[in-house]
Amino acid sequence: MNNLERFFEEYAKALEYAIAKNPQLYSPKAIAAPREFARKMTLALSSGQAAIIGPTTEFVCKKLGVRQSYKAIRAYFDQDLQLGGGVME
Repeated sequence: MNNLERFFEEYAKALEYAIAKNPQLYSPKAIAAPREFARKMTLALSSGQAAIIGPTTEFVCKKLGVRQSYKAIRAYFDQDLQLGGGVME
């Protein structure tokens, strides 16, 4: 499992837990398909197109030991690209 996939899996688990605890805080799209939402968020974070401020992103970054910034998240994903991985379909 590469870092992009690892981040996605952790994000999906954290999002599913957060939705179960406080569903009123999440959009109907996130509630209906949390893994798909997590996939889109992971890809958006990798390209700098998603907000990094949020409890789910904060939790995942802390769990994986990644600073909560675009630069640090991209560097985490880029570690795999340097090794020939890092693509998530």
